[in-house]
Amino acid sequence: MLIKICGITDCRSAQVVEQAGADFIGLVFAPSKRQVTRATAQQIAAVTTLPLVGVFVNEAVATINELVASVPLAYVQLHGNETAAIAQQIHAPIIKAFTKAEPITPFPAVYTLIDNIQAGTGTPYDYQQVALQSNSFLAGGISLTTIDSALACKPCGIDVSSGVETNGQKDAKKIHELISYVRSQTNV
Repeated sequence: MLIKICGITDCRSAQVVEQAGADFIGLVFAPSKRQVTRATAQQIAAVTTLPLVGVFVNEAVATINELVASVPLAYVQLHGNETAAIAQQIHAPIIKAFTKAEPITPFPAVYTLIDNIQAGTGTPYDYQQVALQSNSFLAGGISLTTIDSALACKPCGIDVSSGVETNGQKDAKKIHELISYVRSQTNV
């Protein structure tokens, strides 16, 4: 089971995520309360060995590729209306996000990610009603209270953001507890 903690905005949180045993750190470049600048992303990259995933929504390919090179980013997660042709121009492996309401369509991505209709809200939904592929991450409202339902779907990974926050800030205790629990349930 792969674990991505998304919405990291500072070096301390990145270090906590790595120490807790996550597999990926998500950095949001799209407008959001968790948006990071290139400078902040580079500072985070300097303090972790985990692969960094840049999250974008309908961003220009040139901007994405510049950040892939300068941060650097190991993966690019596309959350908008990006086409396969656009994805093929990006100089990093792709994670393509789909909402729970749309079918997973063929896309040049190493992973797919299924999220709630409104990504970034932290609102859980009925994970069992989502058709996952073998390379699908599950996202949307995942926390210690919803993790069993998410794991029952057998995704290849989970993507968590607000579920490991307290008052809008990443919470080291919640990060450790969630990752420890997932590892104990999936033996990985």
